[in-house]
Amino acid sequence: MKRLITTVASGCLFFSGLAYGIQPVELSPLSKSLGALAAGTTTTVTYTLTNNTGVDNLTVGISGFISPVTLATNSCGGSLRLNASCTFTVHVSPTSSQVSRSFNQSFFQVDYQGERVGYHPTLSFSVRAPTPSASPFLNAVGYSVQSSTYYPLIAGSLNSGGAWQTVLNDTATEGHLNSSACLGDTQQGFCAAVGEQTDGGALLLYQTTDGQTWSKLTTSSFATDGFLKSIACTGDGSASNSSCIAAGSENSGAAGKALLLLRKNATWSKLNVISPSEEEIAFTTVGCTDTGNSTLCVAGGVNSNAATPVLAESTSGLESTWTVISNLTADNGTFSSVSCTGSDADKRCVAVGSTVAGDTLIATRDGSGNWSLASSVAGRLNSVSCTGSGNSAACVAVGSNADYSQTLLMTSADAGQTWTKNTQVSDINGSFTQVSCTGGSGSNLRCAAAGNASVSPLYQATTGINSWEPVTGMGAGRLAAVHCTGSGSTAVCTAAGQDGADKGKVAQTINGGSTWSIPSVSSIPNESGFNGTANTQNSVMRRAPR
Repeated sequence: MKRLITTVASGCLFFSGLAYGIQPVELSPLSKSLGALAAGTTTTVTYTLTNNTGVDNLTVGISGFISPVTLATNSCGGSLRLNASCTFTVHVSPTSSQVSRSFNQSFFQVDYQGERVGYHPTLSFSVRAPTPSASPFLNAVGYSVQSSTYYPLIAGSLNSGGAWQTVLNDTATEGHLNSSACLGDTQQGFCAAVGEQTDGGALLLYQTTDGQTWSKLTTSSFATDGFLKSIACTGDGSASNSSCIAAGSENSGAAGKALLLLRKNATWSKLNVISPSEEEIAFTTVGCTDTGNSTLCVAGGVNSNAATPVLAESTSGLESTWTVISNLTADNGTFSSVSCTGSDADKRCVAVGSTVAGDTLIATRDGSGNWSLASSVAGRLNSVSCTGSGNSAACVAVGSNADYSQTLLMTSADAGQTWTKNTQVSDINGSFTQVSCTGGSGSNLRCAAAGNASVSPLYQATTGINSWEPVTGMGAGRLAAVHCTGSGSTAVCTAAGQDGADKGKVAQTINGGSTWSIPSVSSIPNESGFNGTANTQNSVMRRAPR
């Protein structure tokens, strides 16, 4: 029969029972499985030590630590009272050099009674590559040119504007991209870009992973002859719960046929929502409100048969029946941009464009769902952006005069019901192609207008929609697109276009317009340019660039 042998010497009690499998001091846990740990992270394990020896003030020690395990806290001290317990914690912090390795070993030892007996607890874990941190999406979409052939081009920043890189230069698909929309972040976000293939087919690219891996939607299911001009997305920021509407035409040329593509539940489909008598429409723009009890989406363009401007709206979900808004105007022309803001009863929309005669078109939708035309002025409007909600929503529309030689900027402080021509940045040599506003109608409002105006290709408003100034340091070239998200001093704006040497250029601010920079884009082709841009802020972006 095995027995416990004890010896008393110098007032201390020593145990040789370890050789017999008897441990009068308890340590828990003796073994621990931690699963897969990401390199660069720290996992804490807590241990409990209990003195059941019958000896008071039992000498204890914890030592012999081996990387990546270190002692974090220790309430045991150097001794442990009779029948008492103490705890200590260790940190497990694997490094990148240990990725793909597995461990099942003792990384330290627990001794008592002068290290005569003790424990060597076991930790089991594997090490994986670190999970990329969640960052907002910033991208620019357009084209590269090689041997006089155009190819889709996408550049992006996956670390809040810290570095830009070419993430797609598709030399297998001839064509270009017109606009982009993003939701969420690099952990659970979504981006899409739309355009046209050189052979006439509509082009739609999308990504749902890391901002760098893009897929092309097969055009045989919706438009082998046509184009997509605009895309708007709404949702909670995750790829699985993001919904989008892409707008364009199924046929290029004069006989346009309405084309609307819906993304819902991570699946794309073509919407047959325009009645046959009204389907000869070429959409050039689409915009949606934020999520609410009823999302409102509006698409604008031209009736290609009658050459008159046309709007269509879906007021009870992106995929429900769309209604064509008729009798707005009999003038020949087109709506080139639409912006919707607010939610539920406070949602408002504004659509802008121009007539063939060279006058502006501004259509507004009030809280009751009624559309009306605002007073027209001489000029052409290319873009509109609204922010805020209800009748206090702020809107800015930009373009040029009738002969495209001078800038035109108009503002509205009442959701598009009345408009004022801003003389501060109107009638300057050049034109504006796009505007974007964010932050609501109060002091957090930020707006930026891009184009090729003299002094600077970029102007901004940081103290209200009526106070504009050129952004300095933008250099030569033009900026065709701009998009802003967030509010106040943390607002993010990206602008994209082409430098003076016919090479793609981006500009950005991540501090609400206090400072702007022109980051270099790695691997960008020499002959290239950007037509659209998108970014997200605080993990959610709910409106696409217009």
